[in-house]
Amino acid sequence: MELRRVVDEAGSGSAVAFQQLFESYAGDVGRYVNAITRRPDLAEDLVAETFLRVWKQLPSLRESERFEAWLFRIAHHVAVDAVRARRPSESDDLLIALEQETFRTPVEWAEARADRAFLQAALEGLSEEHREVITLRFLLELSSKEVAAQMGRSDDAIRQLQHRALAQLRSLITHAAYDSEAA
Repeated sequence: MELRRVVDEAGSGSAVAFQQLFESYAGDVGRYVNAITRRPDLAEDLVAETFLRVWKQLPSLRESERFEAWLFRIAHHVAVDAVRARRPSESDDLLIALEQETFRTPVEWAEARADRAFLQAALEGLSEEHREVITLRFLLELSSKEVAAQMGRSDDAIRQLQHRALAQLRSLITHAAYDSEAA
């Protein structure tokens, strides 16, 4: 599928072309919104909301070659809106990628759960921008170029942002570990 042609056809109202876009990107969008919200139970609804917005706004997309960055920007807004709407009393599932692990003993399970909680707390200490770059680079395994397109920045700016985010995360983890040893 030539992306530009399919995007242009979908923007002109072709349901078949739009279906191709949906089938090509729904999985990635689902993983992305899931990584932001940490709510697998919402992922399907958020993917549907994202593609509904895409369908409505696609005719106004001027540069079809920037479709992927545009799509993920919409997905980002949908996911952030869902996080903001969520009541703080709801419990979060911790990092989905780590949640899939299997353990041989209950002790291993408990240790992994504690590690996830520790890491999740450290990630929540990051700014939204730092958390986003860490999520895109390491949970979704996007290249720095893909992250740059997603976040609307240069590749160099993303590398610098990633460096600062990792330094801040390292500092948060170090301080938390030191604090827990001192207690």
